[in-house]
Amino acid sequence: MKPFDSVCVIDDDMVYRFALKCLLETWDLAGNFTEFNDGSDAIEYFRSHATDPTKLPDVVFLDIQMPVMNGFNFLDEYGKIKESLAKKSRIYLVSSSIEDSTRKKAQTHPLVSGHIVKPMPAEALQQIAREAA
Repeated sequence: MKPFDSVCVIDDDMVYRFALKCLLETWDLAGNFTEFNDGSDAIEYFRSHATDPTKLPDVVFLDIQMPVMNGFNFLDEYGKIKESLAKKSRIYLVSSSIEDSTRKKAQTHPLVSGHIVKPMPAEALQQIAREAA
């Protein structure tokens, strides 16, 4: 059994999304993989699939710095709809930024399960999978 039925990656970096998908497939960690270029497309997906738990991810890897809608703006919008969602997702902020202010904001946000600095260390992904099991 896979630790995650589904994983969602919201990141404008196509190479990062591809690499993460390869890791998930190599380690057989997720059944489904959904990806978005920015937070606005992702939040629209969550809204349109709010009542279908099979379409909602177990885990979201959310980039902080993106055009159109950044990670923190996504979290604001997600917070407005989270009670209507048929499945609650664990959200991990992923960023190449290691600024203390960004890290503190990520670590104290009530919707965030963790903050991971890019590139995502294999150990971090394995730990998240262990926590899901």
